[in-house]
Amino acid sequence: MTADFHPMQPQSPAPTDRSCIARSTGLVLIFGIAWWNWREPMLRFSWIPLNDLAFMVVLLLPVVSMRLLWRVSNRPLRWTALAILALPALAGILLSLLTAFSLVMEFIDEDNSTFETVRRVRTEHHDVAVYNWHGGATASSGVVVRHELEFMPGIRLVRDIYHAYPANDVRLDFLPNGQAMFDERETVSLRRHVWF
Repeated sequence: MTADFHPMQPQSPAPTDRSCIARSTGLVLIFGIAWWNWREPMLRFSWIPLNDLAFMVVLLLPVVSMRLLWRVSNRPLRWTALAILALPALAGILLSLLTAFSLVMEFIDEDNSTFETVRRVRTEHHDVAVYNWHGGATASSGVVVRHELEFMPGIRLVRDIYHAYPANDVRLDFLPNGQAMFDERETVSLRRHVWF
């Protein structure tokens, strides 16, 4: 036994209410930003299943936030915050389980992928990628076209520029003025840095 070991040594003090609330608020903000990123894509990983895995982890942040708020000594504040976070936490758990099931099925059967790359066209500064997504047994396939720029290894800045449903592919033409035309009817400007 070393001289530094003391079985009755006091533990570090519990975090204060203010630090618990600050951490919980930070987690809820991260959850909100990630939810917005899921609805309106801005950042994506190059390896498609990693996007689902990251989203699955983010979905559990309200549960972690609730665990932090459990330490708050002010009971009315604690119960109000827990009641507000109960629905997002429950939804997060359910969606996380569904995402986990989808990921497992995708790894078992690669043809069962819900989001797959049809083709990627490299331009001077960025990529234009056509993705096919499958809605399952009760829905048709659709196409999403994204303007992408890899700004870090494995991480892309993305912007959805065209959707077609039902469809399996899209006709893509590049115009000389820095625009792309889809299915000979809709044109979109391709910005140098995707968003600006």
